[in-house]
Amino acid sequence: MTLPTEQPARPPRDPIAAIALQLASPHTPMGLLATLRRFDPMKQGRQSLFETTQVLMQADVHPGELHDRWALVVHCLALVRGAHNGHSNPGAAMAAMQFSETRLRQLVQADAALLFDLMPRLARRLAAHGRAVNWWPLALMVLHTGRDEPRADTARSDVIAGYLGATARLADTESV
Repeated sequence: MTLPTEQPARPPRDPIAAIALQLASPHTPMGLLATLRRFDPMKQGRQSLFETTQVLMQADVHPGELHDRWALVVHCLALVRGAHNGHSNPGAAMAAMQFSETRLRQLVQADAALLFDLMPRLARRLAAHGRAVNWWPLALMVLHTGRDEPRADTARSDVIAGYLGATARLADTESV
């Protein structure tokens, strides 16, 4: 007698990767991408409610009361045209771009309002340098700052550790 084999459970879909894939696709309408890149999630959240909801639904994200925070994540991913690499620590990328420690401190110590201002700037800088980073730590900072500080602190620590590690490696190569 042969027992039926169980199918392994599908791994949960990575919403950041799903959003990034949509925004990097050549099939994404340029009008949608332009709208998501242009709007200010802090001041014009409702003006792009349709577009952000469309992208979030395709990624199977149901943000509820966190819609404005997810809209910021979508906006930043649109600014980098979906450049997401799950294995590239954003702190290490910032060190490689000569992002100052002062700017990093400002980012990781920011409250939600300041973070909404700083994240698009960081996204533009990453795009200008052609850097694809793991957006999860940055997204978790956005999603949890001022709401669930222990989770936000874990994300902050990940970014800081990547930055300090990369800075130390850069200093070692310069001293050789």
